[in-house]
Amino acid sequence: MGSAGEPIPTVFKSLAGYDFHFRRGQLTLIAAGPGVGKSVLTQNLAMRAGVPALYFSADSDAFTMYKRGAAIVTGHRSKDIESDYERGNGAFYDERLNRVRHVRFDFTSQPGVDDLEDCVNAFALTYGEYPHLVIVDNLVNVDAEEMALQGVIGYLKTMAKQTNACIVMLHHLVGQYDDGNDPAPLSSLIEKVSKLPEAVLTLHRSSVIGGTPSQMGVSIVKNRDGKSDAGGGLIVYLDYRPDYARLEDMNLR
Repeated sequence: MGSAGEPIPTVFKSLAGYDFHFRRGQLTLIAAGPGVGKSVLTQNLAMRAGVPALYFSADSDAFTMYKRGAAIVTGHRSKDIESDYERGNGAFYDERLNRVRHVRFDFTSQPGVDDLEDCVNAFALTYGEYPHLVIVDNLVNVDAEEMALQGVIGYLKTMAKQTNACIVMLHHLVGQYDDGNDPAPLSSLIEKVSKLPEAVLTLHRSSVIGGTPSQMGVSIVKNRDGKSDAGGGLIVYLDYRPDYARLEDMNLR
């Protein structure tokens, strides 16, 4: 594993163009309304960065993540993958996904902080190193018991520093930005949880063709090591094909 602050391998060059990187030993928060594409973005990150990764998928079930993963690695549509699987023709997708051995998933629906720690330590014992990337999808699904959300975030930030992992947590937006149609500022995050993460992105639907989103707008609203705009105006646009669970760079704007 590299040094603290070092980026994991770049997946989205357009973000890197503004000196935004997912960094080891740091905590990044990604926030958006339901269905905008938070999980699609982070699953692409985990599968395409090529580093040992642990994905806590408390918000999406195993088959949903299977279909998305298979779409990412094959270029097939998610609904075609599901149809093939239902007809007993899933061996092709199984084989392709088995090549992506650097990503491991946990599907506990409401993990506590002790569960997160146990899984990270079990990963280290099994593979001889901590995961380089940990994704928590998402923050409100973590069973914090008496701990406030800020306490969970503080715990994850400490974990990032102790393990030198890049930790990415997903979170919801509030109020007028919950529909995902407009760029969201830093102030839109639930319970003002933006103080501890080193970096924060907010997502929105940038355009729609035939009722299907064709772009995702990614606002860099906090970035300790590069450019940002807390008002949500610094936006990177990604080509988004939901049926294929794919996000790709566009030209910088």
